[in-house]
Amino acid sequence: MRNSISDVELVLCGTKGAYMKKINEDLSSEIFKYYVKRIIVDDFDNIDDDIFKIAVYDPYDSKEHSYKTISTSLGDKLNVVVSGKHWVDVSNKGVNKGLSNSYKNIIKP
Repeated sequence: MRNSISDVELVLCGTKGAYMKKINEDLSSEIFKYYVKRIIVDDFDNIDDDIFKIAVYDPYDSKEHSYKTISTSLGDKLNVVVSGKHWVDVSNKGVNKGLSNSYKNIIKP
C-alpha cells in the first residue's frame, strides 16, 4: 500500500471560507466552480476557523487514484467519499454533503 498520494491538492472547508495553498491556473478554475470565498494560505497549521471538510482534488480519476489510499488510511476514523471525478471529501463521521451544503449560506464572497 502507498503511504502517500502524488499530485493532489487540498482544500480545507471552514465556516469563513475555503483554504488552499497557491495553485496553478488550471486548478484555480476547477476550484472556483465550487468555492465562493477562497483564501490562499502558506500552510494549513494556523487557520483560525472551524474546518468541517477536507476536499482532495485529484487531477486523475479520484476513485482509482486517491480514494483507495485515503479510505484505507482514514476510513475507520473519518467519512471518506468520492464526490466527483476529481474529488474526494473527508469529514467527521455523521457529516454528509447535505450538512456541508448548509454552510454555503455562511461562506459568502
